[in-house]
Order: sequence, then structure tokens, then C-alpha cells
Amino acid sequence: MSRRFGPWISEGLGRGRPVLIGASVLLAGCSGPVKKQDEAGVLAEPPPPARVVCAPHNEGVEALDRVWARTELRLTAPDGDQGPVDETAEGHFQFARPGQVSLTVSKVGETYFCLGSGAERYWWMDLRRPRWALIGDLSRATPEAVALLGVPVHPVDLIDLVGILPIEPSDGEASWSADGRSVVVSSPGRWGTTRQWVFSAGDWRLEGVRILDERGEVRCESSLAGASRVEFRDDPSRIAVVPTRVTVRVPESRTTISIRLYDPQNRGTGMNMAVFNPDHLVRAYNIPADSVGSMEEAASRAAARKSAARPEDAPFERDPPAGTKGP
Repeated sequence: MSRRFGPWISEGLGRGRPVLIGASVLLAGCSGPVKKQDEAGVLAEPPPPARVVCAPHNEGVEALDRVWARTELRLTAPDGDQGPVDETAEGHFQFARPGQVSLTVSKVGETYFCLGSGAERYWWMDLRRPRWALIGDLSRATPEAVALLGVPVHPVDLIDLVGILPIEPSDGEASWSADGRSVVVSSPGRWGTTRQWVFSAGDWRLEGVRILDERGEVRCESSLAGASRVEFRDDPSRIAVVPTRVTVRVPESRTTISIRLYDPQNRGTGMNMAVFNPDHLVRAYNIPADSVGSMEEAASRAAARKSAARPEDAPFERDPPAGTKGP
């Protein structure tokens, strides 16, 4: 497998600007009818309140608390360091409320990367030889630190892109899309961002999620197609549906990540919660202690390298973070 591949980090893209996406899951539906506009082109009636728009989605995902699914991934970008990038891989996606996420990336049965976030920390682990890991503290996360992984937003906000959490509409406001076919529910995110959930008008199905920067420009967005019923291990009578095909875009790097979800299960008490503990993962993957570094220290080193006008290669490929051997 190429050392340039990774859905959270693609070391060669954009001269060393990696690309992160968390696994984005959105419920797609048919477009609603176009709403009538007045003579000035303004929609003649206000949209329903945000709580009404979000209610069907919230009801559909309320039972999802510990989700597992197989994945297929495809990463494309126009400006890899050796030309256009187009790579595929497999893996597993796991999620536990309130916002713990794990994604492994494999090829031909061998795991190459493990990434995720838990209750207090987030991580990136490279399981090729030599193995190494970076672990960060969510409470100390900064745009500079998460940028090392290509994360365009705070790691905690990424789970909103997945579309499997209920949406709290109390702080949000609803507005029509420009064409009147959708209703957009907006709510503040971290670091000055705005989260937007896009619902089809009329049936209120979640069609997409966007995260905007302080200027209103899209940092990342997601959409989906297909639907698959979730198997509930603890209670087979329960019903929930997740999408089967997800497309995630990062406009700044012109990167697209396509994700297919297979055999989704809500494992409940059967979920192995250790996958959300980076200390456990370091031991399970036999990563040497001196090859485990701090995300914050890596960010400081990257900033120093940039200010010294050193080449912007993959940040850990030639100069690993302090306290690690690195690759």
C-alpha cells in the first residue's frame, strides 16, 4: 500500500498537507418541491422551526449508541506530490456516544492506519514499519495541531458530519436554501465555525452536513446515498437506518473521500470500548513507547520548521516529533 494513503492523513497531498475526514454519514432523500417566491425572489413563507425539521432525523438515530460497520474507502485528489492521487482501502468504522470514533484503514487484510478520538484524546497511528503514533489532548487541540492530520475543524465537531447523532435544535435556526428545495439548520461550532444540516423540504430527510469557517466558506461537507437497516445486537426489534454510500469533500485541498458502509450493527453492550483508548491501542499494535509522540509537540515542531522555511514534506517522514523514532 502506498505510504501516501490515509483518509485522515495523506502525507503527500498538497506538498505535505494531509487530509482528514471522519467517516461522514448522512440520510439522503428526494428533493422537495420548490417553494413559492414573491416578486422580489424572496421565499413567501418561513420554514418550520428547527425542532420540527430535526424531529424525524432525531427519532431515526435516537437508538444508535454503539455502531460498528465494515468500510471501503476511496481517496482522490488532483495534486499529490507525484501527481493525481486515486487510492482505495478497506477498514472498520466504530462509534460510541457521546462522540467517540475509531477508524482503521487496511489493505489485503493488513491494517496500515488507526485513527480516532475518545472522551479526552485523539490519535493517529501508522502501523507500517517502523510503527509510530501521535496522541493529542482534546482540551488542548488547536487548529495548528489538528492541521497536521488535515483536520479542517475541531475533532469533536467532526462527528456531526457523520449524521448519526441527534441534532440539538435549541441553539439553531432554520432557513430556506437559495433554491427553496431544502431547509438549512445552522448552529455555532468550535473555533468560530458554523455547522449546517441540510434537510430536504417536506420529508425532512438529512441530505448533507457542512462546516463553514468564520467567513462563511465551506471547510468540509458531506453527502450520501443509499440506506441500510442497522442490526441491533441487544434488541433485534429496534429499527434504525444508516446510509451505504458517503461522499466527503474538502474544498481547500480539492480532496474527495468516498466511503461505503457494510453490515452496520448497533452492538450495544457487546461493543469493545477499548478501541477508543489510545493507550490500549498502542499496546495492542505493539508500538514502541519511544515511538509514541505528542500531537502538540508535533505541531510546535512543524511550526518551527515552517518558520525556518524548511521543505514542507510529510511532517513526520524525515523529522519525527520529539520523543519518537517516527517513520
